[in-house]
Amino acid sequence: MNQLFSVLMPTYNQAEYLGAAIESVLAQTYENFELVIVNDGSTDETPGIMVEYAGRDSRIKIFHKENGGTASALNYALAKAKAPWACWLSSDDLFMESHLQLHADLIEKKPDAWFIHSDYNCLIEAENKIIPANMGINIPPLHLQSIKLLRLNYVSGITIAARTELLKEIGFNESLNHAQDYDMWMEISLRRPFHWIATPSAITRVHKGQGTFSYPLGGLLDGAFVGLNAINRHPLKDFLIFADLGNADIHGAIMNELLACLLDENSYMVKAGFAIALANRICEWIHYDAPPAAKKNAIAAIENFAAQYRALLGEDNIALMNSILTKPIDKYQPYDGRILMAARIEKHKKHGNSAMAEELQKYLNANPEIKFNIKSAL
Repeated sequence: MNQLFSVLMPTYNQAEYLGAAIESVLAQTYENFELVIVNDGSTDETPGIMVEYAGRDSRIKIFHKENGGTASALNYALAKAKAPWACWLSSDDLFMESHLQLHADLIEKKPDAWFIHSDYNCLIEAENKIIPANMGINIPPLHLQSIKLLRLNYVSGITIAARTELLKEIGFNESLNHAQDYDMWMEISLRRPFHWIATPSAITRVHKGQGTFSYPLGGLLDGAFVGLNAINRHPLKDFLIFADLGNADIHGAIMNELLACLLDENSYMVKAGFAIALANRICEWIHYDAPPAAKKNAIAAIENFAAQYRALLGEDNIALMNSILTKPIDKYQPYDGRILMAARIEKHKKHGNSAMAEELQKYLNANPEIKFNIKSAL
């Protein structure tokens, strides 16, 4: 029988957790899979553990390469993957035993699906406690899937199943240290509908050794650059390819989500100082691309929001919203994220927020050049 899933498992110096991760895959109730493990230059006992498990089960394929980071190991695993669908399990995380079965069931029900993700649980290692992630509260309707990603990443990599050819076509971005997964989801969101499984199917381990624990801002700022790159390359109408703009009932939801991306202090765009780029794309859409009814409703939504919350928005945000309402003279010009972030740093200094200014500067110093696999407009 041909295998339906290739489970990709990149690993680097995680001998402490690797065995448990592998066991969670072998314990799947759906057994039609291959497990592709790529050792990304580990210097601990990882290679020996891989060899031991490969000797036990022929479905396990093991490979070794020089250290190049998670994205490079994922791309290496993808090149070796033979099944039509691919999943990803980090070597410090776990699949629940029904993980593959849940995805296989949805694939059978929706044969036109290309991308699936699910809810998950969190294992708090310090407390030896499992808690639900409850990601369902963040899952948007289909017409907002790409816009919502500009504000936050609501897809967990260890819960996904995607057609292998789609992942190979895009490739994981090897220049990103923290958000190579988010870059992939953004690209897919602009091409294919997401399918959501509300049942948790995986467990992410929260421990001090993981990058998101030691440097959480790194993932957020990487994500902001991913979002800016998407905005630079795509007009807003591309983010709305699954929206029926002839349906006036969704116009308000679209504008509410766009305004949240622009004004929410926790939004990726706002944290990094990239909101101006999104504002200009919204302006371009309203004045040139939006259908008449959508344009009218969008302008009304912005004016009503500004009038209702003027006292809370501050001068900068009021100016940002007013700029959207003014018809642009020129076409959208791509922004350099490093210049925008440098301006954000100066703004933080001006307002006495030296801690955040230092964090942003630390990120710029650590990431002198961020590249994207698909040619950027910059």
